[in-house]
Amino acid sequence: MENSVRVLGNETVTMTTDDSVSEVRDYYQKRLGPPMVENEDDATAVFKISDSPMILITINQDKDDSDKTQITVVRTNVQLPKMN
Repeated sequence: MENSVRVLGNETVTMTTDDSVSEVRDYYQKRLGPPMVENEDDATAVFKISDSPMILITINQDKDDSDKTQITVVRTNVQLPKMN
């Protein structure tokens, strides 16, 4: 874990791993189903757990170390609008 911030009941946790983006994406996909958003080159994936509180999990290449993968988990009571 690199960073954890808690403000007004919302929380963000940032972690890094030596696993590739695709390995981490596959881990979450097995548990949560397909990602809500994924870019074409498989460099970023976003998963959403719609319970209250809502949890968003973003997986992408670490900007500081291209050999690592960054995982950001955001837990919030704010609901995102539905996309059609």
